[in-house]
Amino acid sequence: MGIYTDVKVKVAQWLAGQQWPTSVATTTKGLSPESVQDSGSLFPALTSDRMTVYADMDEMDDQVPEGARALDMLADNAVNAPEGVQRSFKVRFDEGRRVTSGVQKIILDVIDRTMLQEKVYAFARESVKYGDLFTENIVSSDLHVVRLMYLNPESMYRNEDKHGLLKDGTTKGEWAFEQYKTYPSQFLAGFYPWQVNHLRWNHSGGSSYGKPQLYSARYPFKKLQAMQEALVINWLTRAFARLLVTLDTTGMSKIEAQKYINEFVNNLKSRNTTSGDRMTQQLTAIKDLVIGQALENRGGKWESTLNDVEVLDTSNSGFWNIDAVLYWRDKFVTATGVPKSHLGLDKDYPARATLQWQDERFSRMIRRVQMMMSGLVHSVVNLELILQGIDPRKTDYVITWPDPSLLGDVERSEAAMNYGKAIDPLVRTLGLSPEYIALKYLGLTPSQWQQYGGYVSPEPPQKQEEE
Repeated sequence: MGIYTDVKVKVAQWLAGQQWPTSVATTTKGLSPESVQDSGSLFPALTSDRMTVYADMDEMDDQVPEGARALDMLADNAVNAPEGVQRSFKVRFDEGRRVTSGVQKIILDVIDRTMLQEKVYAFARESVKYGDLFTENIVSSDLHVVRLMYLNPESMYRNEDKHGLLKDGTTKGEWAFEQYKTYPSQFLAGFYPWQVNHLRWNHSGGSSYGKPQLYSARYPFKKLQAMQEALVINWLTRAFARLLVTLDTTGMSKIEAQKYINEFVNNLKSRNTTSGDRMTQQLTAIKDLVIGQALENRGGKWESTLNDVEVLDTSNSGFWNIDAVLYWRDKFVTATGVPKSHLGLDKDYPARATLQWQDERFSRMIRRVQMMMSGLVHSVVNLELILQGIDPRKTDYVITWPDPSLLGDVERSEAAMNYGKAIDPLVRTLGLSPEYIALKYLGLTPSQWQQYGGYVSPEPPQKQEEE
């Protein structure tokens, strides 16, 4: 119990007297309930039930390549490490108040211990996929955050008061976060606000939880799934032409005609073996049917019988007209938020300006993913600082991520060149200082100027006059 007493003192000073729960009330194991099965009609009504939504996300991730690839790209572009290095984000201490080397070491060490660099991709993908990510802060006996434990979102519940703030009670229904074994419903553990990091993607004020990126793709997914299955059945059952055999039953009674047809079918489906026995065989598409036609004397005139074999063409427009399928697929792809060109599905080859606009719009969504993941890093680091007796509000650090758009880098380079061309006359005519130019036009902060300003020559070399 020593760890709980020590941490209680640390965190209570910061979180208005809250207490660390007893070891019986905590858990580091996330349990997965049974998946929710939708056994309704062919087109069941969509529900906003959180567990059903999670099950739909799993189904789309498993069965729809476009959906799985969209989730991969959202997480990939958000946390991709430049040039393949292992660290996907960086911590910068060059803004605001100066951070001592000791505090910097504390921050970098907790990031290394919790393996945030390695786990951030999986965390980002889970957050976008389910709309919710729950991780538990595991604290060691020497008051350090040593690990982040993933908690299955299907087992986690968030409790808020009437003002939308997390509760801080110590009984069932009053914990900030609670974990249940869903089937049957069984309370497993309760958590205080600082024990659990809860990321919410596409969160709105009307809900305690986030909303998955593929939430609006559920409706087209249901339609697309039914249509694709119908296409497969059509291709499998009607891919080959059928044979229509017409037998002459003139003058036969109903019983005689039925017996005659049955004998013909049985003889058609059986063959003699070497031992003289007969065995049944299944007709295949490569077997030909040969039926002899006999002539009959009808009133002194020989005529052919009515026995006939015709080929029925069972093909239809469903074999080649898949516009309806493409229509619902386009709706599904639109709901993912990832441009078709990024998924390799755009065959129209849009103009370069259109591609740039799509890339920029997509980059803004990626930056939102990065902002959400920065919140997770800040939450873990701030808890570590509190445990070490350091006020996070007096510690300025910035989490930086790689640029999600290559075109963005090119555009910023072009903009910097244009700024340089525009600033050059101002320097010559008005004598503006390099510091003013860096702060006003290049967007550097005062702390960045203090760090990099020493590399700027006080008197830039003059251009040689053209002869």
